[in-house]
Amino acid sequence: MKLKATLLFLLGCIFFSYSQKTTAYQKFKNEIKFQKHTRDYKLKRAVSFVSNNRLYVSELIDICNYFQRERATYRLSVSAYPNIIDKRNFFDMYNLFSSFGNAMKLYHNTQGSRQLIIDEGGFDDHPGDVVYNDCRYLSADEFNYVLQTIKDQTFSKDKKEITKQQLSKNCFSVAQIKTIVDQFSFDRDKLEILKLGYKSVDNVNSFYTLREVLKFRSYKKQFDEFLLAQK
Repeated sequence: MKLKATLLFLLGCIFFSYSQKTTAYQKFKNEIKFQKHTRDYKLKRAVSFVSNNRLYVSELIDICNYFQRERATYRLSVSAYPNIIDKRNFFDMYNLFSSFGNAMKLYHNTQGSRQLIIDEGGFDDHPGDVVYNDCRYLSADEFNYVLQTIKDQTFSKDKKEITKQQLSKNCFSVAQIKTIVDQFSFDRDKLEILKLGYKSVDNVNSFYTLREVLKFRSYKKQFDEFLLAQK
């Protein structure tokens, strides 16, 4: 009987907590939708709410859709990020931006700028929560997003700029470095990325295997000389 009573009490607490959260969220939505305040006032109120309440990504998206301005979406997203419950779904926020630059700005000031807070649901092989050598691994979703942004660039200069930014702050596996380097057409660019990637790779002892991504003997030789200089 005591066990049953304890379980009922715990379930009651969980339900009460959830209902309180739902009530607060619905109350806030009604406030910004129906009260006659200016749009700027409502945005300030929204920023205050997302900064002080734990939210799911779906709820944050719902709030951002009300304002329908990328500047407002960016501000709300940055303010809400520390309190987001399901951080693994935060990549859904980038779909709200028509500007790639704004999406990348959001990434750099949220997921890309700090060690991610561990949430429930287990770990990937190299989750974003793991820090190695003063940098952190990207989760599978994060890496796929970064890779896609590199692929989407028309010019190698832009591809290199994004790649350099990521290599400067995150750790990568040898396989991930290879996948990134494969996005470049010329050995000159590939070698440049390889040299930068050496400091960000998790297993330098296997880095020599990336020699195969270079086509020409002269660049292979430069790669070999670079590795020898690192010993």
